[in-house]
Amino acid sequence: MDLIVPRLPSPPPTPAPPEASLTTQERLRLARRRRAAQLKRWTQRERERNHPPPDLVAGGAYAGLPHRGSRNISFVPDVMLLESAARNDVAEGRGEAVGS
Repeated sequence: MDLIVPRLPSPPPTPAPPEASLTTQERLRLARRRRAAQLKRWTQRERERNHPPPDLVAGGAYAGLPHRGSRNISFVPDVMLLESAARNDVAEGRGEAVGS
């Protein structure tokens, strides 16, 4: 007895992107425009991140958060051991003082 497996209908073909009909020069021009817009959005976000609006800083979303300049980061000993082992730093892995 032969086993008959029903065939699933194939999906409809995906339409070609609008860039497919453009010439090389037009695609390059479009890519430059898109990249310029992307960079503009990025610089705007960076500006907003570095200089938040005064109402947020005074007592809003940023109240109580450490300042950007503080660099007091600490890790659990397991993470420190794993990182020193990855760098093959035996002295730090043992907890010995570095530079002594």
